[in-house]
Formats: sequence, structure tokens, C-alpha cells
Amino acid sequence: MSCLVGQSWEAFEQWKRLVVLLCSCDDAISKWRAVYDAFLSVLEAQLSEISEDFLVDIVAGSNFVYQSLRTLFRTLQLNETVDDRLKSKAKRFQERLTVKFQWDFTCLEREDDEYAPVVVSI
Repeated sequence: MSCLVGQSWEAFEQWKRLVVLLCSCDDAISKWRAVYDAFLSVLEAQLSEISEDFLVDIVAGSNFVYQSLRTLFRTLQLNETVDDRLKSKAKRFQERLTVKFQWDFTCLEREDDEYAPVVVSI
């Protein structure tokens, strides 16, 4: 993978859309457990080959993989229909990402401030 990173902008954009899609499908996780098990394995292998700088959107100043995985891990943690083996695998993946990238996955049950509703006084 490392020799191919950055070779095709269109492929990278498609990969980003797939990551965001799979991380945001709440109902699909319990229905398609095998897909999510494979997804976590493949994503871990891919992320082991690239640096965090590659994942950061310079304009927005955010990391789409980190934000997407926070959503996925939150869903896995709060969804009672997801089996414990998948939850355990996700937890180990979280720990490895925290060691490698220093990503913080604490307080997943709380919405990120960036995506929280905004109250405007009129």
C-alpha cells in the first residue's frame, strides 16, 4: 500500500467516501457484522502504512478518518445489538490508533462540539 499512496487522487477520494459511509451506517453494523469485522481489519492494515499528515484536510483542518472512526466507535459502544467480539476488536483497534497517532477516543458517548447543535439567541 505505501508504494501506492498518493498515486491516484480519484481512488483516494473514493476510499474516503467508503470510509465515511461505512462508519456512519448505524443499522448496518449489527446486520452485516462480517463486513464490519473485515472493514476494521483492512482499515487497520491501511492505516499502519500511512502517516497521519496524509489524512488531514488542510483546508478544513480536520482528519476525516479520526472523525469517522469516532462515529463508528460511538455506535459500536452504544448499540446493544452488536456482539461483544466486534466491540472487543474495535476497542483493540482504538488502542492501537491511540498509540500510533495519539488519537483520543475517550468520551465517545458525548457528541463532538463541532457537530453539536448551535443555539443562536435572536
